[in-house]
Amino acid sequence: MKTSTSWLQTYFEKPIPSAEKLADLFTFHAFEVESSEIVGGDTVLDVKVLPDRAHYALCHKGIALEVAAITGLARILPKAAAVNESAIPVSLTVETDLCRRYIARMIRDVQVSDSPAWLKEKLEAVGQRSINTIVDATNYVMLDVGQPLHAFDADKVSGGLVIRAARAGEKAETLDGKIVELAADMLVEADAERVLAIAGIKGGKYAQIDSNTKNIIIIAGNFEPTTVRRTSTKIGIRTDASKRFENNLSPEVVADGIAHLSALIAKLSPDAKFGAAVDHYPKAAQQTKLIVKPQDISNRLGVAISESEMIDILGRLEVAAEKMGDSLELSIPLYRRDMVIFEDIVEEVGRIYGYDKISLQLPPKPAAAPQADKSFYYAEKIKNTLVDLGFSEAYLYTLVAKGDVEIAYPLASDKKALRTNLTEGMQRCLDLNVKNADLLGLDQVKMFEIGTVFSGGREYMSLAIGAQQVKKVKGQKGENLVADAIMAIEAGLGIKLESKVQPSPVGATAEFDLGAIIAGLPGIESYDDLKFGKIPDIKYQKYSLYPFIVRDIALFTPDSVTEAEVWAEIKKGIADEDSLDLLARHALFDVFKKDGKTSYAFRMVFQSMTETLTNDDVNAIMEKIYFRVKDKGWEVR
Repeated sequence: MKTSTSWLQTYFEKPIPSAEKLADLFTFHAFEVESSEIVGGDTVLDVKVLPDRAHYALCHKGIALEVAAITGLARILPKAAAVNESAIPVSLTVETDLCRRYIARMIRDVQVSDSPAWLKEKLEAVGQRSINTIVDATNYVMLDVGQPLHAFDADKVSGGLVIRAARAGEKAETLDGKIVELAADMLVEADAERVLAIAGIKGGKYAQIDSNTKNIIIIAGNFEPTTVRRTSTKIGIRTDASKRFENNLSPEVVADGIAHLSALIAKLSPDAKFGAAVDHYPKAAQQTKLIVKPQDISNRLGVAISESEMIDILGRLEVAAEKMGDSLELSIPLYRRDMVIFEDIVEEVGRIYGYDKISLQLPPKPAAAPQADKSFYYAEKIKNTLVDLGFSEAYLYTLVAKGDVEIAYPLASDKKALRTNLTEGMQRCLDLNVKNADLLGLDQVKMFEIGTVFSGGREYMSLAIGAQQVKKVKGQKGENLVADAIMAIEAGLGIKLESKVQPSPVGATAEFDLGAIIAGLPGIESYDDLKFGKIPDIKYQKYSLYPFIVRDIALFTPDSVTEAEVWAEIKKGIADEDSLDLLARHALFDVFKKDGKTSYAFRMVFQSMTETLTNDDVNAIMEKIYFRVKDKGWEVR
């Protein structure tokens, strides 16, 4: 959320910390701050408010609460100035329980014009475009107190407002001119003739405010959050309003929003006449009360926090705490929908106190050893067997192009269903690794995966094994490598596996229903024979993102010349350091003797860390090598 520091300052008498300091405080106690920018004479922070706090913190009032709680500064809560009410009626009917609260008010003789400079500056600082006094007022109040609001041109409304379910086949035209087809599980705000707005998401074009508007109906509602989220997703429209409603705003905020909007319109249109607010609130929100023990909170956090300090922290969060012996009875503010269990209180106390103040502490050892998990044990045992045979484990996508179970809203066309097997992914994995075998320095590619598949109406764990012999060896193929792996697993588990090795264009694969195999194996007592030892000393290094080029060189030398001497001359032929940096890998792949001479064949892989190499680049290097070895009198084959 774009947050204006000058706007935040209006909630405090004393100066708040600098924008830079606020960003640090938010990061360590509440939110991540993604950016900071100067807009005019203001500093605007882009605060990343996550869903667990979005119901109260997607507004300057909510962010100001966090500033007060973290810094201890006293927060001012400006009260909306009361407006003079006249006997101007407004008709409101609510036909659904999915509307938890709804307030409407008729206002006559409003002046719709350009907004004053101060209002434009406030909105533009946080990325909002100024439209007119009425629309700007609704946006300003939403960004201030968090309640989405809307205004209809009252002279375009036929009869009274009705909050109801949409009718099958009914359509609405939104403010931006988009025609939306509605369904019966969607909520709308309507009049006697047509849909005026998609409830909780976007206003309609028909009753929009324009320069000719004289009379308006201002509204504020609260809707069941899953309904708003489902509708927003179905119609493909996400707005500032829907984002707030789907995160479960408190119905109590509705009245606050209407009061502040009325006061602001009265300020912008001094001659406006206000009717009484009609409030539909069939089931008032109930205050959550929790009983906690300060000692339990300290124990859970692993740091001793005094009861008085804990009460002070909770007070800064506007949580009233009343002592009850060695416990505290907490009264949670109605706008805080995230504090419902003991652990929520622990989190609030801990983050405001400061996690940086909590020293590292190992948890106590359990009194008894945990029960060994049979599925985990045998899966790890199979992994160990395959790794010992030189296989590498793969983690491939669970989402694929086709499957028995499809995703309603896939991220991509090739990830729209749950996989029904591991074999297809394993074959693609083999193909990609075989293509890069020269770069990896592999004569064989051997892979396996243990993962969940979804087939035949059930979910189960599967094992796939795949292999390909890259360097040709007589009698050695991918099928042999997979068959050998299966035999090793059978020997390790003491069972016979029923599976057929499937040859493919790249190597061979085999797949097993691992869940069924494990179900038939005996129970286990411990993990003692599994390899959970010291992590091997592995050095990781950056790899290139650019393609590689392979070149082979074979040459005859006298029998007295060794492999090392030949390679040393090849390196001297490459000569300059830049070219040597391009040599990603080399290997001797063939040696034979004939007529008093020895043939050495080297494979060299060239790759740049900064660019795509061309054939000309590598040919130039090879020419230098040829010149060097011919100068030694060796014959290039």
